Amino acid sequence: MNRSQKRQEAFSKVRSTQNKAIRATVAQDNPYLVDTTEYIAAKITGASSNFRITQTDGKLKVGLQSFSGDALTAGEHMVIDCIKIEYANHIQSDNVKVGGAAYRKAAPAELMNAELVIKHDSAEVLRMPVSDIHNPNATNSNADKYRELGHLPILEADRAFEISLEYPDGVAMKQAATADDHFIRIEWRGFKLKK
Repeated sequence: MNRSQKRQEAFSKVRSTQNKAIRATVAQDNPYLVDTTEYIAAKITGASSNFRITQTDGKLKVGLQSFSGDALTAGEHMVIDCIKIEYANHIQSDNVKVGGAAYRKAAPAELMNAELVIKHDSAEVLRMPVSDIHNPNATNSNADKYRELGHLPILEADRAFEISLEYPDGVAMKQAATADDHFIRIEWRGFKLKK
């Protein structure tokens, strides 16, 4: 399916949703859909259990986070059609920051066995094993690194959402003998409503 067909499918999804806020935006604003990529990067050294990636005080910063806080801009609901996770590790003494990490390595078993969860309040929008959305292999195009999502989840605008990693019991992102820091970058593509 090409991007134009996906855009039509995404628009059909927002027009038929049971969500009143999204239906109101579509009815009142006569919006159109634009291709977009949202992302967030984080240091996950020591992460375990349920490790929250989004923060309410998160700032819009190039290379770190593409949205403010833990919500999308009012009126800009997003239909997600694909997602990926990239991983980096660097020796702690190199003092690499999240925005300077080289996200092109294969994730360790601790991360591969975790699950990525996106929620609005307590309602899950997406839950997937990291192993299903992390592809460190060389590909013909960047698009090949993304995992397509058939159910086209919607992130509601101006409503807090949480992105977290859930690790198996007793598992944590440990520092190796070389004192490594661990980083991830989560990117999701789709279509955002614009006025």
